[in-house]
Amino acid sequence: MTTHPELPPCAARRNSAPPAHPTPGNICINVRKYLQISSAPQVLYEETNGDAIITTGVGQHQMFAAQWYPFKEPRRWVTSGGLGSMGFGLPSALGAAAAFDGKQGRESKIVWDIDGDGSFLMNCQELATAFIEKLNTKVLLLNNQHLGMVVQWEDRFYKANRAHTYLGKREAEWHDTKDEADIYPNFVLMAQSFGVPAERVIRVEDLRAAIRRANETPGPYLVEVGGAWPGDAAG
Repeated sequence: MTTHPELPPCAARRNSAPPAHPTPGNICINVRKYLQISSAPQVLYEETNGDAIITTGVGQHQMFAAQWYPFKEPRRWVTSGGLGSMGFGLPSALGAAAAFDGKQGRESKIVWDIDGDGSFLMNCQELATAFIEKLNTKVLLLNNQHLGMVVQWEDRFYKANRAHTYLGKREAEWHDTKDEADIYPNFVLMAQSFGVPAERVIRVEDLRAAIRRANETPGPYLVEVGGAWPGDAAG
């Protein structure tokens, strides 16, 4: 595989200028034992040795994936960028999994869609395609029960005035009750109804094992990560 001739000089310039706001080495520790969903891509990186093809939808999860999943090689990052195409993550992951399925001389690569609950709902029906075609597509679903990126700006600039950006139950918000029964919708049951194995993780100590189970399971798999919505700092 060849790389663009300007990539090495760009990388050298980047490495010669340390970031003004460096990312801490590990953000998976939370004194309440509940996950910060932004930490999940870091664990995924460690469990895939940085060798997965990563796709995303649009939202905070897209930023967290870019920040916390370093890429060792080009052509491993599939995202719509600033086009804002919510729902892009799962269909593009299916395409990548079909292209790198290890059949008929094609290379075999594991594919992970790092997605958010709002973006994933735009095309969740494509779990059927993953199941029927037996595609090796994994989903890391960062569920904060909100359209997280919009909420962030509502909090920052509009006095937390919500414009239908909360996606959970109105009568019982999981972030307050900490009762898993209040997480809505139930993405685990949704995936299982399509024939796709799935599980939910809300505690730090359970995340790594869940990702390993997904990696070791042939075909599609969904890992839902429930947690509070951290902000994606500007700059």
